[in-house]
Amino acid sequence: MAYVFRGVRDAAPVSPKCGTRAGYMEHIKFKTEKCQPCKDAHAAYKREYIRRPTMRIQCGTYAGYKRHKRADENPCEMCLRGYSKYMADYREKKQRATEPKPTAFEERIKRAAELFADGASQTEVVRTTGLCKETLRKYFPGQRWSFVEAGEYGAAVRYGAAA
Repeated sequence: MAYVFRGVRDAAPVSPKCGTRAGYMEHIKFKTEKCQPCKDAHAAYKREYIRRPTMRIQCGTYAGYKRHKRADENPCEMCLRGYSKYMADYREKKQRATEPKPTAFEERIKRAAELFADGASQTEVVRTTGLCKETLRKYFPGQRWSFVEAGEYGAAVRYGAAA
């Protein structure tokens, strides 16, 4: 029986699997000290199967590029192109985001100016834009109809005759 120190046995019984990756995994499973042939077999496995660059479904995309990097591989040509395209799009999108875009309020004020230019009444502009009358008076002084104009419009609507 082997002496156990802090969960690791000092000597491992020689297994027929020693010198293979399966033997290395047995050392881990039974918490025994790993022999040199098993360490070498595990290192060879890592070199051959884990670190080798492989063509993946995602190759040619940013995700494929990052996957190569996580696997400590040199990215393939398709992934380099995909990464370059992604970064160019990202920089363009970031540049557009820094440009000020008009707020909803500014757009509504612009729409109100267009309606006033077409000859709409203040009530119609309020209904269309959703701005209150006080806001329209503030931004468009003198744009409301006079009492005479309102009366002529009302008569035209009510009686169907042009005033």
